[in-house]
Amino acid sequence: MIEYLSKTIGLIMMGNSASAEREFHLAVPENIGVVTTRVPFYSISKTGLFEMIDCLSDAVKLLKQARSNVVVLPSAIGSYLRGSEIVNTIQQVAGLPTIIPSLQYKELLQRINAKNIMLVSSFSMELSLLATIYFDSCGVSVSDTIHIQNLIDTDPFNIEAMDYQQVFDKIRTYDFRGIDAVIFDNPAFRFSSDTICELEKHIQVPMFNLVQVLIFGALEHIGESTDNLYISKFLR
Repeated sequence: MIEYLSKTIGLIMMGNSASAEREFHLAVPENIGVVTTRVPFYSISKTGLFEMIDCLSDAVKLLKQARSNVVVLPSAIGSYLRGSEIVNTIQQVAGLPTIIPSLQYKELLQRINAKNIMLVSSFSMELSLLATIYFDSCGVSVSDTIHIQNLIDTDPFNIEAMDYQQVFDKIRTYDFRGIDAVIFDNPAFRFSSDTICELEKHIQVPMFNLVQVLIFGALEHIGESTDNLYISKFLR
């Protein structure tokens, strides 16, 4: 039994979502604490994202009081839309380093020299376009987007609503030749061993799912090993 915590990761969750929180607790070493606070998130839209971002200051203050060493916000679309504002807000309020999906994706894609990627997105075409625009600004081309929003519940953060078999079936219809990496932007899409095994039958390039990317960034920042994460094999 671990009697002390050497470092603490502060996690800001949106609404009542718990999928990313669970994955963090499962993946981080026992001596690393994970503390969570929440911000209101009423709709998966630009308006909902703006409202969520406006509530960040109060959430970050709580994480600072909990002596977090790094802050993580698992909002992909929010980070594509207003990533710099999110990071600046958190750092101004708490002075803490911040891990967000957009910047973490950019860093990892640069590490593997990926120039042409494919997205697997649970968001609307309008919101997915924000990702395409963001990656284009980073010098990365989005060859295609596999939209799976009609294969899940109306709440993309609900892990129990994910029909993985239908996702696999849809992925099988795409050609991944010429693709350098594939990004899964749904925080509820788990990279379990069975899921990875099925995906690797059709995708032979690096695959990054949102939560593992954030866990990797947080652990690396606080100097902890990332070897237990699937995505680490692409980044050695």
